[in-house]
Amino acid sequence: MKPKLAMYLARHSVENVVSNGSLAEGFVELLKDAGFEKVYIENYRDGKTLDFKIIESAVRVFEKDFEVSGGVAIGTWGEGLGENADWWHTVACISDERNQEVFAKAVELQALIFNEVLIDDFWANWCYSQRDVNAFNAMFGFKLSKEELVKKLLSDPVVESLWAKYSADLLTRVSQAIVDRARDANRNVKVILKVAEWREMFYHRGLKLDAMARVFDGIYIGTESREGTYRYGSLFIVDFVRGLVGEKLYGAWFDSYNGYEIPAPISPNVFVEQLWFSLLSGVKEVTFFQGLDFVREDRREHVEKAKDTLKQFQQLYDYIKPSKRGVVSLAIQTPFAKPFDNYIEDVLGSLGVPVTSKPLESIAKGDLAILDEGSVTVVSLAKVLEKGADVLLTGAAIKRAVERCLGEVLALVHIDKCDGAYSIAHAIAFAGREGGTVSRSHRRPYAYPVPVFEFSDGEPLLHAVDEKGRRHPVLVLFKYGESRVYAAPITMYLHNLYKDYPEVARQALRDIAFEYVGVKVEPVSASSATELSNVSLVLYDDAVALANMNSFDNVINLVINRDVFKAARPSPVNGNLSVISVEESSEVIRARVVIKRNSVDFIKF
Repeated sequence: MKPKLAMYLARHSVENVVSNGSLAEGFVELLKDAGFEKVYIENYRDGKTLDFKIIESAVRVFEKDFEVSGGVAIGTWGEGLGENADWWHTVACISDERNQEVFAKAVELQALIFNEVLIDDFWANWCYSQRDVNAFNAMFGFKLSKEELVKKLLSDPVVESLWAKYSADLLTRVSQAIVDRARDANRNVKVILKVAEWREMFYHRGLKLDAMARVFDGIYIGTESREGTYRYGSLFIVDFVRGLVGEKLYGAWFDSYNGYEIPAPISPNVFVEQLWFSLLSGVKEVTFFQGLDFVREDRREHVEKAKDTLKQFQQLYDYIKPSKRGVVSLAIQTPFAKPFDNYIEDVLGSLGVPVTSKPLESIAKGDLAILDEGSVTVVSLAKVLEKGADVLLTGAAIKRAVERCLGEVLALVHIDKCDGAYSIAHAIAFAGREGGTVSRSHRRPYAYPVPVFEFSDGEPLLHAVDEKGRRHPVLVLFKYGESRVYAAPITMYLHNLYKDYPEVARQALRDIAFEYVGVKVEPVSASSATELSNVSLVLYDDAVALANMNSFDNVINLVINRDVFKAARPSPVNGNLSVISVEESSEVIRARVVIKRNSVDFIKF
């Protein structure tokens, strides 16, 4: 599936393009050379709305060579507007009617020119203003001060849940009024909402996506992955949002900022990894943000790498589909903070465990569903098992079940008491099913925390070994007829799992996922020093994408279940991956492959 490529021009880029003919001409040529087909022209950002005539002039610059649509960054604040909040960017309080009027007018003006308007991702409820606190108190019968509310939002799950409802009701109501105003100006206009990459905060800030999908004509998703984050999230977030909004999913958007200091660019390799995963997601449209950033000298390498990537993907588009195979993270939004499991899917995907997303009602036999510390409090584990799916309980989910004494969960993992059922040990080695211990001490510390739960039964698949030689089960299987529940304390400290534990810990999770998805990566031998973190699998019906985000070539065993993929000898597509050898049996194909550093390739069957 080949998406349409678009470029979004923020307000200041629009002004510069209109006022500088030679700059505009060079920019148009850059877009044409890279294969862009569409341009979004923004009229509002940071309190300033461009004159109607400037937007019309910008349209004339691009309309000969590109499809042209409108853009707005409502939610951003500027001098002369109403109340605001100071985050990394000054943002407007959407409960303030003064701000609402400015935003509605900006969208209305774009609707008079364009039949499509895309809203940038500042559209959310950012504020804990006194106005918001008063409205929240009136809605739910509280008498909280602003300080009391903010404190309770960190520790009180009831207030946490009710604030999410308040935010969602507010944002839905104000959004509907703005969309109605645009449609009054142009009954043919489609208003598309772009949401950001910080999906774990969506509901808290009012972005209940099923409600947003009913208000807006489409949902765009941010696939930005900042420095220091797990880039697989640029893929997973698309599947997650697709699971919530279905056919309303419109496109993916990313930028070139590093996330630590916005004016500074992200590294070129991370920039193109965002592009890989956006293209691999199977969306209809992929947008680059923003315009004239890409003619700057400090973006030259980014542009060249992106152009090379787009050329390589010409051979890959036929294999890319919206539907993917993977361990299933439920497409639900919970209002609860997840300090341990925040973005767990991004980490698992970066370890080579493919993760996709489905609504709860779509879970079926053959699925392995993840319950994390958010979903375990709102989803019945027994009902998931009744659907025929198996379950992987994260370490943080088990911890939350212990803390809240969730009897259904604790019974299924044979934890017989709530008090004293959880502690922390420091692992210096791990032992798999075979029993031999593996440590990871060469030129690094090697003692790291692991959670310890008092399981009274179950089949241990992986043990952590502490300084005194005691073994603690950190991956345990429980069988109930044909159903399986995996308790996975090993996932509690995700960055340690990603980077610090020996490879046997990560491979244990890949081996479990293999039983459900039919493909896995593994080291070429038990003694291999190769680390497979930062290697991701993306599974389609008749092809597998392998992404190596390391700065070194990787030699890997790719194992394929012949019952799942009717595979002949695997064949690479575009030259970034080569097959060294293949071993075949009636059950599996084990192909030893080399994938080049910082590259992605497909294996077709």
